[in-house]
Amino acid sequence: MSSLFVPYCDECQRHASAVSTRSLSIALSSLIFGLTLAAVLPLLLVRMPLQNAILIAAGAALPIGAALIIRQKPRTGHTATGRAAWWISKRELYCTSPRWAAELALANGAEVRLLELREPRLSPFMFSGLLIALLAAPALYRLQHPLVRVLNLTGERIDLFLDGSLVATIEPTSAESQSAGVELRMPAGRRHLVATHPDGQRVADEEIRLESGSRHLYAAGSGRDCFWIERTGYGRSKVESSIELLERDRRFWVLPESIDSWFAPNPPPLAGDERSTGGVLSALRQAPCSLAPLGSPSTDSGRE
Repeated sequence: MSSLFVPYCDECQRHASAVSTRSLSIALSSLIFGLTLAAVLPLLLVRMPLQNAILIAAGAALPIGAALIIRQKPRTGHTATGRAAWWISKRELYCTSPRWAAELALANGAEVRLLELREPRLSPFMFSGLLIALLAAPALYRLQHPLVRVLNLTGERIDLFLDGSLVATIEPTSAESQSAGVELRMPAGRRHLVATHPDGQRVADEEIRLESGSRHLYAAGSGRDCFWIERTGYGRSKVESSIELLERDRRFWVLPESIDSWFAPNPPPLAGDERSTGGVLSALRQAPCSLAPLGSPSTDSGRE
């Protein structure tokens, strides 16, 4: 690998060092622009993921575009605003000052070639903020579009509308089943849910609030059904087993924690496993209210 010590004066050293600072500031600006748009646009442009990606890329590219357009002229007595010498290949050094290049070549017995080059305005590092923002955009989109498990307990097929747009057609669920209902991603914030039968009869009309990063449950026609979270402890955590009832007078709930099993019981603890560290599994259960177990009611309102 070729190397060379370039004897910059103090002023040249300052504007040569500014190239790295400029690249870092552009990369950080691009990252901030991109992440801000990636966090906000999924809530503003709810059903336009492709447009979101285009706008995120365009916003993150703004500082890079500005770096291409805005260009300072070298000060008097200088031939560059940044570096005055850099490698353009493994064994070729480009110098912005032909006179200095000639003297350097004479001192080292090297060959001088005249090239028409411009001082590079961009560096690969400047694009790191844009790349990180685009990679983070899907995760932020999923965070701002939390999962909602939707059940149909009406006995007939229903059409589900979110803020006036049809999002799913759901077949009825007759009993507790792990495959019951559908899982949908909906934008966080205050939303309007309407469920109707195919003939247009309105089954439910709900104003709900979706929380970013949380799991939710919506059960249309659940007046006779109750839901609860069944926590089962294993090993040394057996004492943490509990049952938590979800509020009966609601159709929509923000679930208080991650759910390991949906509409299926947890595996029973093994006999003699008290010596193991164990842990706690959570299962969301469903049954007619007359068959639901007693437990502590959930204090999570889940709806406003």
